[in-house]
Amino acid sequence: LDSNGKPPSGILQGTLTDFGSFDECLQLNTESLAFSERFETQYCLMDINANFNGTIPTDATPPPNIETDGIIWDPILRLFWSRNNLLSFRYGLCVPSTCTQQELMELGNFLAEPMGLSVNVHYCQKEKTFMVDKTQTLILASFASLLLLIIVGTVTEVSIIYRKNEKFLADKSIADFLVSFSIYRNNKRFLSAAKKLQGSPLQHLNGVRCLSLCWIIMGHTYFYTDFVHYHHYRRLQHIQNVDDDLTFMPIANFTLSVNTFFFISGLLVVYSNWKKLTASEGRIGLLKFFFHRIWRIWPPYFVVISLVLILPLLGSGPLWPQSVENTARVCRENWWANILFVNNFQTPNELCLLHTWFLAVTMQFYAISAFLLMLLYRFPKLCIFILIAFITMSGIAVYMYAIVNNLRIPTVIADEVFVDERNIVLTLYIMPYNHLGSYLLGIGFGYFLVKHKNARIPKHVQTLAWLASAFIMLFVIFAPYKAFRGFLPTVHHSALYLATHRTLWALAIGWLVFACSTKRGGIINKFLSWSAFGPLSSLTFLAYLIHPLLMVIHTGSIRERVYFGHYELLNIFLARTMMSFGLAYILFVLVELPFSSIEKYIFPQYSKSLKCTQKTTNAPPILPIITCNLSNQVKFKDQLLCLIEYIKKQVIFEPNAGVNSCNETRIEDKTKINDGYYVFISQQ
Repeated sequence: LDSNGKPPSGILQGTLTDFGSFDECLQLNTESLAFSERFETQYCLMDINANFNGTIPTDATPPPNIETDGIIWDPILRLFWSRNNLLSFRYGLCVPSTCTQQELMELGNFLAEPMGLSVNVHYCQKEKTFMVDKTQTLILASFASLLLLIIVGTVTEVSIIYRKNEKFLADKSIADFLVSFSIYRNNKRFLSAAKKLQGSPLQHLNGVRCLSLCWIIMGHTYFYTDFVHYHHYRRLQHIQNVDDDLTFMPIANFTLSVNTFFFISGLLVVYSNWKKLTASEGRIGLLKFFFHRIWRIWPPYFVVISLVLILPLLGSGPLWPQSVENTARVCRENWWANILFVNNFQTPNELCLLHTWFLAVTMQFYAISAFLLMLLYRFPKLCIFILIAFITMSGIAVYMYAIVNNLRIPTVIADEVFVDERNIVLTLYIMPYNHLGSYLLGIGFGYFLVKHKNARIPKHVQTLAWLASAFIMLFVIFAPYKAFRGFLPTVHHSALYLATHRTLWALAIGWLVFACSTKRGGIINKFLSWSAFGPLSSLTFLAYLIHPLLMVIHTGSIRERVYFGHYELLNIFLARTMMSFGLAYILFVLVELPFSSIEKYIFPQYSKSLKCTQKTTNAPPILPIITCNLSNQVKFKDQLLCLIEYIKKQVIFEPNAGVNSCNETRIEDKTKINDGYYVFISQQ
């Protein structure tokens, strides 16, 4: 009895769950009890629901067996049982393992039916034994192999640096492959990558990325589409109370930050590829274009999905089967859709790691961007017209979808259309056309930035642009305020907002990015370009991948309810953000950087971006001049091998370190080495 859950205090404020004592139940020693045989105990969850389904209109009268004094009817039923029993009263049961779930359900329903209730018993757990299946064994073996490579690579680099190990130096290809996994080298590369935008016109994007990711984590801390996440909270009615607070609207509209990332992705596709596009006269190597992108995403993506599959081995808790094990089950069945970047087209129950819809949509946009880039270079006016046309059509598509499905501005009001809000997230929200406008605006602004960055803009026009940008941001964030308070707009007004607010947000972000990139950002640019954002910006992709896993683990392992209040959730947000960036750093150094280094071994032709050519100059007679041009196609510019035919030796360039080395000879931009040859090093 002591381990069983009991009706909690605060039911009228939305406290629906009492887990009981999970660990006490499973550790119960029945040998000391007065039973003829020793038996094991099991912990089960019992859900109690109302015996009705369907919509509860605002002016409806309560069904039989429901109190009519307005206290039970409004805050409880309308909030939690408005349709399909989204949430239910949930209690922990500690019973002998000989009892089946069916027997417990029959007994519970026998007692509950006279009160107009129904009982469901599920997720029964016994004391956990460590059992590993074949898939988990393969994953653990792969992780062990990767760890071994990391150890060997680190030891190899230390041996080369401090002991001049001739065995490894004799075969530089093997040594270079092993050192690709070295923690020492990859940590230096992390610090170097963190400075990749330092001094660049786009340095402020570091701050934009970091703040946008923090906004996403904050929003997910308050609101998550998996309803099991809310079972461990007390006073759930406070979710609706926050609607009255105008200052809460930025958190409620946190999904706008996703469109900031879509805009940045579109802008960088143009900005980072324009020089190569110009050099090749508008041609793009599609295989290299797509492979380099996919290769950057796949290794950490595989690791995160693999972590999900072994998570069931790593913990326990009242909600562990429903939270962690269910997530692992879905990923075990549908991981292939994530790897192929089509998971956003699956049904809600088939989505492995819901938040990875963003990666799928980004890759789908990236697929069309190659053709848009070539068109933008050859026929810029036609391409701009096409961009505007597609932005318009995507808005019309969202508008029509909202009209046909009678959708409204998404809020957290749990009334007769509460389920529709979840459907918005799982249907409209993850569809490409809902975010196409933001991405295409990024492409348009990227083109304008590379072609007209020195355009003269009068001061008064700049002022108007800043005011318009600020107004659009504030309007998009705060426009739904009345809807959150229960004053729902018409379907057409809701559809118009849904069709335009994300594109409008991207438009406002576009001016901010353009202004900061052209030295018109003032104090905003200085703040967003803060050097501390540099390292964190390199980790935003991995932190985004990881942070929902922390939510799933927290929900599954928690033993007691948490008060739903701003202070409590702020603490959770800060802890989750720091843990996300910390784990992202580990994955960045141990997974992303090593696999980016070995890309040249899988596709050697892709790494031949360092071309050596002989040029005729005014140098002293007879002495050839060799110029090495380092292409921007190479993401990490260190450790690139260039065989200079005239001096018959390998030169390892490390431009990020500020020093170039030729074996053990340190050379600067112009240094005489071997037989009077000169080497010039320049970056395109």
